[in-house]
Amino acid sequence: MNNLLDMATAFQKQSEKTLENTNEIVQNVIKQHETDLKQQLQLASNNLNNAIQAEQKKLIKATVKAWKFPTLILFALMAIMLIVSGGLAWYSKQTYQELQEWQNSMEVAKEVTNGIKLSTCKTKDGSKPCVVIDTDYPETWGENYKILKLYEPKNKKTN
Repeated sequence: MNNLLDMATAFQKQSEKTLENTNEIVQNVIKQHETDLKQQLQLASNNLNNAIQAEQKKLIKATVKAWKFPTLILFALMAIMLIVSGGLAWYSKQTYQELQEWQNSMEVAKEVTNGIKLSTCKTKDGSKPCVVIDTDYPETWGENYKILKLYEPKNKKTN
């Protein structure tokens, strides 16, 4: 019986030793697995971040590319509008100055000619320049107009 008890005690000690070794091996394997898993998760996280950044760069490029053409068109239209409005402003200023000159000339002509008005009269030969005359004046020609003789240069070439 002693032999059986010794065997049981030896088996128990060996079982405990094997259990401790197995626990150590399992713990080491678990630690190694955790380390490997963390590394794989970190690698997957880095790959995912890189993929997301690459997609974002593609989307930004696509967005910039998509807005580049309409933006260029908008700037071109704005430039055209500025040029046209500048041209119209210049033209209106020139026209206004011309109108002012005409108005000044008309006032000077009124003063110099005592209010004589020029017009055109239709005759059998076509339209001719006319001058309005004073209706209160006792002598008139036609319907208050007098036909003027046109000046034609003497050295006009004929075919």
